[in-house]
Amino acid sequence: MSLAAILGIPDSTLKRLYSATVNSLRGLLDGVKTEPALREEVALLAVALPLGVVIAPSAAWYAAMIAAILFLLAVEFLIRRSRSLPTM
Repeated sequence: MSLAAILGIPDSTLKRLYSATVNSLRGLLDGVKTEPALREEVALLAVALPLGVVIAPSAAWYAAMIAAILFLLAVEFLIRRSRSLPTM
């Protein structure tokens, strides 16, 4: 029995989700290879994930802290993308 059958979702949905995840990871890896700012922010995330468990007074604080760093990464990717667009 396949995972899609167990979860009750169509195979095509599971394949699209898998493809999107792989493409996102490829983009993250490419960004880390080419952009120094992204390397620093990924390093910050790698330090913040375990350290936040100790520092954060509650799960909500931990989630907010990690969400802020992920938002920073998302903005950096948007800035990177805007630099590659042609100017008018």
